[in-house]
Amino acid sequence: QFPEALARMAELRECPDTHLSLPPIEGAADAVARLTHRFELRYVTMRPPTVGEDTRRWLETHRFPTAELVMSPPGLPHTARPRWKAEFLEESWPHVVGIVEDDPRVVLADWMTDPKN
Repeated sequence: QFPEALARMAELRECPDTHLSLPPIEGAADAVARLTHRFELRYVTMRPPTVGEDTRRWLETHRFPTAELVMSPPGLPHTARPRWKAEFLEESWPHVVGIVEDDPRVVLADWMTDPKN
């Protein structure tokens, strides 16, 4: 891998403009709003806490319902964030009855199905 490309990707992960410019999946805000009629909502994201306020603003701008926002721990390397998120959700059982996830690394990783990991 190229060090310059990795450095640029790291920079973009921490950049508020990167997160604010992402479009939502069509119909997502309405679908999430419908879920709030039956379930307590919590947003759990792998985004770093440095973009927490920008994430809240993004959710508000795109008309997502207001709910608690859980960010990845400070200083956690981005490569460890999918595992952190999956473990956070697992530890939240039985309070978490379902998830909506856009990153297959959270739910399809080998370490989730291999008891040795």
